[in-house]
Amino acid sequence: MKHFFKTIILGVAALTLAACTQSNNQNAENASDTTTATVEEAAPAQPELKEDGIYAAGQVIKLGDKISDLPQSIEGLYDAFSVTEGENMDGDLTTDLLFTLNGEDVFSATSYDKATIAWISVGSPKIRFKVHDKFYGCGDDLSQEVKAKPDDFGWDDAFGGVYFYEEFGIPYDKDENTIMSINIGEMPF
Repeated sequence: MKHFFKTIILGVAALTLAACTQSNNQNAENASDTTTATVEEAAPAQPELKEDGIYAAGQVIKLGDKISDLPQSIEGLYDAFSVTEGENMDGDLTTDLLFTLNGEDVFSATSYDKATIAWISVGSPKIRFKVHDKFYGCGDDLSQEVKAKPDDFGWDDAFGGVYFYEEFGIPYDKDENTIMSINIGEMPF
């Protein structure tokens, strides 16, 4: 048994060394002819929806943020957004924002006072949220988490079905076992 574990440890060490060596060789091949060192920029982490906002590329769009202070873009999250006036299901006026990346809808936000974000709804798998120790996004199957810890989730049959987990509202298609969207904040209806 000792030999088995030694073999596993040596195998992992060899793979790690090979990966590091290959990485260093590729970096040397990609270096410029000048004597200055080049530093590779790390790719931005995948955006994450938390209970108070969306975190991406060292920035955050939070509940309560002023619409007038929003950045025009955040790398990896959105490159444009539009603002329209609308009304909720009760007929109250709203200011609705739609954030897009490369022409695709990523998330929306709603304001009830024309000034601050009160509701965020994610409709893209590009933004993840954490349930227990795993990350999920739109289109993912949440059923195993619900089965494992059913007391952590609430359910409401409204709008076809919504799970509630901590501060998240999660419209869910039980027939397809998929997350339809992920929402935080004061509901716009």
